[in-house]
Amino acid sequence: MIKRLIATVAIVCLAVGVAAGGLFFSGALTSHAVQNPTLSLDMDPAGNNYSDPGLGGNNSMTVGTVDSCSTTPPPGDNTTHIHPVHVIVRDVEDLIGWQIRMNYDGGKMKPASFVFTPFTDTLRGQDVSFVNLPIDSTTGNHRDVIGATNIPPAAAGPQTALAGSSYLASQDAPISPDTPAKAVPDDTSYSAPTGGVVATFNLQVLAGNAGQLLTMDLDDGSPNPPGSKVDVFNGTGITTINLAESALGDGFHGEGVPCSVPPPTPTATPTSCIIDDPDFDNDGQNNDVDQDDDNDGIRDFRDRDDDNDGIRDSRDGDDDNDGIPDHEDVDDGQAQCLDNDDEGTGQP
Repeated sequence: MIKRLIATVAIVCLAVGVAAGGLFFSGALTSHAVQNPTLSLDMDPAGNNYSDPGLGGNNSMTVGTVDSCSTTPPPGDNTTHIHPVHVIVRDVEDLIGWQIRMNYDGGKMKPASFVFTPFTDTLRGQDVSFVNLPIDSTTGNHRDVIGATNIPPAAAGPQTALAGSSYLASQDAPISPDTPAKAVPDDTSYSAPTGGVVATFNLQVLAGNAGQLLTMDLDDGSPNPPGSKVDVFNGTGITTINLAESALGDGFHGEGVPCSVPPPTPTATPTSCIIDDPDFDNDGQNNDVDQDDDNDGIRDFRDRDDDNDGIRDSRDGDDDNDGIPDHEDVDDGQAQCLDNDDEGTGQP
């Protein structure tokens, strides 16, 4: 995962739809799922398809290779323009709804709009996504889908946004889609063996960004809650699965330049500084559970972050993000992790 971008936004709640008068559950419960869900951005969605029953298809969905990178040929487009991408879910059973947290530079590439049902079942005259792919046995139709977004106006610098959707009305196992299918399917009205498209969204590249590698980071709930998640039917109700960074696939776009996924930022382990001490302040609490690693009276999540990369200085191996590890960065003759004035302001 790429480094996180910090921004402050109002939190949007993406509610699961329920039937009027209350939430109803099925009597025959067949779901005993072992979940391992992922959410990813497919930057080149050409290989993803829906088999339309109105055109002789079988109401199936196919996801091809999920491409984390897309590229515009050189020299790139220096005007404001759009690139459509897909949001893909995989390895989930009994899905009710989903949500993604997106972090990005609002002066470079931002989410512009979402289509939560990007395909059409022309036999039934309904728009569909993986979320409402099953056919309701009581109505012979797909469920309706409700979607929500919270996308701030574009502004240069770190920004964060939310989007998600769920199907409406009562929840049960047959109406909640699986990908791949269970060993004993609880519904055969659809198939999605390689994953499901839960939305199309338009990435807007802002003018003046030709020649740059642009990033859309799918994130967990830190530092910007709530994070990316899926809601699943557990046999009696709803279980929320909050997704870790390892379950989220970011998107990258080379606007006139080759697209390559940046490697993870290595963890610095210098011998001249003690930032690799498992108990930095010797208070008897390991740094992983200590809410104030350096015992300065400021909780870690509010502590200094000089380069605004989402990693507080007490744990950051490169405080000023200049590519030089702190223990080698001797701007004023002193390594930053030992320097009480490492930004040179005259203040500690």
